[in-house]
Amino acid sequence: MPLEELWTIAGRTGHVRLRHLTGSEVESLLKTFPDLRLVEAQLAAELRWYPRGDYGFWRQHARIHAAEPGNQRPLHDFPDSMCYIVSEWVETATQDQVLLFEQYH
Repeated sequence: MPLEELWTIAGRTGHVRLRHLTGSEVESLLKTFPDLRLVEAQLAAELRWYPRGDYGFWRQHARIHAAEPGNQRPLHDFPDSMCYIVSEWVETATQDQVLLFEQYH
């Protein structure tokens, strides 16, 4: 990590990273686009694609672990010594947006 591409069981997707996000930017995007997909990346594991519009992962787990871009907090400052770097990705042909949560621990 960081990831350079996204994939599903069918293969590589055409998504490209647009930018890293703060927690407040994630909240804003989720309110603006009610059908975004969230994707969780863990080291040595398949990507976990959450259903469109299912924001339970963010609200119940990832929000408290979200690292702010450019903030170099040590991992032990995060709950359970784990954080997510969040970024916005778009598939260029379809304009499909997803939010990627890359887990570090």
